[in-house]
Amino acid sequence: MKKKIAFFDFDNTLCAGYTLSAFYMFLIEKDISKHAAEVLEKDNYIDINFRKLHTITYNQATVLALENTGLSFKGLTVKELETAAAAFATNYAQNFYSYTKPLLTHLQKQGYEIYIISASTKFLVAALLKQLDIYLPIIATDFEVKNEIYTGKIQKNLNGEAKLEAVTALIQPEDYTIAFGDSEGDLEMLQTVNQGYLINFHDEKLLPVVNASKIKVITDTTVESIIGNIPKNY
Repeated sequence: MKKKIAFFDFDNTLCAGYTLSAFYMFLIEKDISKHAAEVLEKDNYIDINFRKLHTITYNQATVLALENTGLSFKGLTVKELETAAAAFATNYAQNFYSYTKPLLTHLQKQGYEIYIISASTKFLVAALLKQLDIYLPIIATDFEVKNEIYTGKIQKNLNGEAKLEAVTALIQPEDYTIAFGDSEGDLEMLQTVNQGYLINFHDEKLLPVVNASKIKVITDTTVESIIGNIPKNY
């Protein structure tokens, strides 16, 4: 049976900012993380070398941020982190874009299956979406847990090619698929679906790749404009 499926990146696509780095800073501020000094040192390295000096790539910075997240989780229980995520989400939910809930609601009414495909982690994304009373399937980065305690290791890094693999596993040739993302780590996903949309992007270096593909760039982020870009018939 032919289906309509929509895939969404999360950070800077549905919600402004980088949720994992914001969350591990929250864990430090609330004195929850057991490895605050090491996490702060690594976060400073990422900030200087990626955001200021540009000596590391987006993908390298993503891996480093994920490793730092794992370090901030190390030694904490599943329950401790889920409780912390719920507290974090109450304030961070203000970072959702104004179009997020109406866009997702519109697509659901149009019969789309919607999946969140994120380099963030499932329990954190779920806690944030709960603030909007939205419950969707989430495919995200996993961190290793043993005996209900986080080891600090990354079990699955869901970025770039891994996002592509997650998407292709869910679709059939007859399906109509769309996807939204903001960064280099989303490009393969955006190129694979029937129509990809680049939104809220900040890296002008992406434009040559985007312009050479079928990906559409969305600059007007009013919900009416975004919905207007999605074909009614296909």
